[in-house]
Amino acid sequence: MKNIRPVFHKSTINTDPAVEEWLSSQDASGGEDIREYIIHHKRSIEEMIFWEDKVGWMQRYLTVRRDYIERSIDKSIKRDYAYLDVIDGYIQRAIEENCMQIRAWLVEYKSRTFGEAFVDAAEADHIDLEFELRDPLPAEKHSVGEELSLGSFAYDASGQKRDIIWQVLDIIEDRALIVAREVLAFRLFNDGWGRMIWRDCSLRKWLNEDFLKAAFTEEERSRITCRRIRNKDNDLFGTDAGPDTEDSVFLLSIEEAREYFASDEERRASTAPYAAAEAGFAGDIESVSWRLRTPGYKGGCYNAYVYKNGMINMHGCFNDQKGFGIRPAMWIKL
Repeated sequence: MKNIRPVFHKSTINTDPAVEEWLSSQDASGGEDIREYIIHHKRSIEEMIFWEDKVGWMQRYLTVRRDYIERSIDKSIKRDYAYLDVIDGYIQRAIEENCMQIRAWLVEYKSRTFGEAFVDAAEADHIDLEFELRDPLPAEKHSVGEELSLGSFAYDASGQKRDIIWQVLDIIEDRALIVAREVLAFRLFNDGWGRMIWRDCSLRKWLNEDFLKAAFTEEERSRITCRRIRNKDNDLFGTDAGPDTEDSVFLLSIEEAREYFASDEERRASTAPYAAAEAGFAGDIESVSWRLRTPGYKGGCYNAYVYKNGMINMHGCFNDQKGFGIRPAMWIKL
């Protein structure tokens, strides 16, 4: 299925039409494609963090909507007028708190889901004008898929530093999600065998302390945003991922590796020569397996990873197994 993701700017608010069309249908059947669309749509909503940062009550709306989508995955969608009342309540709250951007998006969502007949004219007035009056954002100077440099890390076999090249995976407002283009190091998920979640693993500590300090200047660190990272259970094995965390640097999850890369080929990664030499890596440095933060097989002693050919391995490898690379990911200010 084609990897289609909405990009959110103040000047335009988009949702995936295919998702909204399915959500508003009466007789949609199940299937993997629909599930993928729903997972994708959920992710898009969850990543509207600039609303959560500014308006606390928006989190309650996101929770309601996520629950609604989850209830809808395995059954045909039916009109939920109680849910319509919830939407109306949040529209009114947005008006009262003068959150016109949120109100505009809620009205658009309500129109797409329940039809134009349910949208009051008073709600819809001047929505387009509001966004036409906004100045372009710095984010508009960048695009998903492009590469940028930020920080430096040991690269050559001798350990000489080189600029880190990052791939832009997503842009929301004036923030971008980026991931290192290459594997920068080989590290264990945790120092020691046994059950381990992302919140408590030694790799998370290394990324947010040692790596953050070694790779970036103080000025560069000021561009990196510490934000809430959602840790989702392994869907295949039901393995508990633990609570959400607050991270400046992190690994991608299974869902993010699926969403942000359109194919196995796009997920393939090479490694910096220094990382391979330091770890004693004897394989092909042009095709390296790299870790994800999602837990693997039930029991929690494994963590998922992307195999060297780009396929996602949900069973995973042992948390203390060697030979798996690290591609740090971050949200930065543009």
